[in-house]
Amino acid sequence: MQSLQDGHVDGARSREVSGRKAIDSLTRSYDAYRRRHAERLVRMVPREAVRDLYAEARDWAKAAGLHDRSDPMATLLSFAEQLLPLPTFEVWLSDRAHSPLCHIEDGEGDDLATPSNPAKVDERRFAHDGRSWLASLYLYPDGARWRGLLQFRGEGDDRLHHTASILLEETARQVRRSFRGFDGVALGAFLRSALPEISRGATVSGHTRIR
Repeated sequence: MQSLQDGHVDGARSREVSGRKAIDSLTRSYDAYRRRHAERLVRMVPREAVRDLYAEARDWAKAAGLHDRSDPMATLLSFAEQLLPLPTFEVWLSDRAHSPLCHIEDGEGDDLATPSNPAKVDERRFAHDGRSWLASLYLYPDGARWRGLLQFRGEGDDRLHHTASILLEETARQVRRSFRGFDGVALGAFLRSALPEISRGATVSGHTRIR
């Protein structure tokens, strides 16, 4: 009985640690998102106006107790973040979940989409052999290019069927455009290619199964 209780405690601790790590990772991504947009704002400022902007940033940082004389760029970027109407962490997180492609294009590809955890960016319904199917597009970066694979789920069925990485384009948006160009016949062909692999319990191209 004690070993069972210890197992429950260890499991709860493990979930707690995993949850903290996930939040920490998202917080870092959010901070990086804010800093990217601050850097873009500063780059837009005419060179002759940067000195005046920094003077304003320095006064703001001193008043807030944030000024670092050894790193004026950090002061300038922190100030730029305050000037922008950036979303809160909660709003950013919700938008990231609902519009991942926009965040990928914004520079979050390495965090939001990986070969072991591709990002779902689109889905479509189509009919095949008299049955309704949902085709979902997942993508991830491969060097300077992007790959995409499809996941299929039949109506009223929880089983998932996956293709290999069948799409390769220069950008994530081009992968999505290619997916949008498939008609029902093409999607049905990809579905048929996936079904035998799933029936043998094989994984696809070494990637983690998508849930």
